[in-house]
Amino acid sequence: MAQECPDAGEGDSAFLKAKLVTTRYYCDHMVPEALGLKASAMGGADLLYALSAEELAA
Repeated sequence: MAQECPDAGEGDSAFLKAKLVTTRYYCDHMVPEALGLKASAMGGADLLYALSAEELAA
């Protein structure tokens, strides 16, 4: 929709262009980074449970 409005002469073209550029940045940079971190975020914390609370705090 934001891509179609400037072509039709509708809306604030600077605002719409900024929306398109920031969306593209997000898709090109942030999404791949998040997908790359998914494995470590979803990985278990079993190793941490090998320590007691006292040992972890030391």
